Amino acid sequence: MEGIRAHQAMTDYHIQQSSVSSAA
Repeated sequence: MEGIRAHQAMTDYHIQQSSVSSAA
């Protein structure tokens, strides 16, 4: 389950970065 958790965190981070880039 650790891998899935890490993957979720990575995806969340990527989405956040995309949102920031779009907003900026």
